[in-house]
Amino acid sequence: MNGKIARFNKLEDLKKKEVESLEWALEEQKKVKEGIKEYLSSLKQERTKMLAEFGLKNNDVFDIDELWDIRKEIELLDEKTTYASSELKKCEAMVENIMKELLNKHKEAKVMEKAANRLVEREKSEQLANEQAVLDDISQSRYGRNDVL
Repeated sequence: MNGKIARFNKLEDLKKKEVESLEWALEEQKKVKEGIKEYLSSLKQERTKMLAEFGLKNNDVFDIDELWDIRKEIELLDEKTTYASSELKKCEAMVENIMKELLNKHKEAKVMEKAANRLVEREKSEQLANEQAVLDDISQSRYGRNDVL
């Protein structure tokens, strides 16, 4: 029985390590997500600044090449923003998947913990019953059945 308990304890430890690993992965993914959000924010600020510059150049200068360059830069920022937004959605989906998997691993770890605890309790109750049987045998052999009222 002790071997069974040891195996359950090993499985329980394994499940706990899986949970810890997923928690670490979740934290890392959240950091990536926050980095992408900050990058998107900076792109939006840069785009706003470029649009303002485009408006000023459009009013002051009649040089088509300068306007074309600024327009191209704005389009490039839009493409970067679109790509970063799609990466953010992927990252959010990964966070969601990791959270679901983490929930499942937490459940598995709890099941293993309860099973190990049940085995330990069963072992204790069997051990106590065996000890009581031995004590009963000792008392019976010492006093015998004839002395019992």
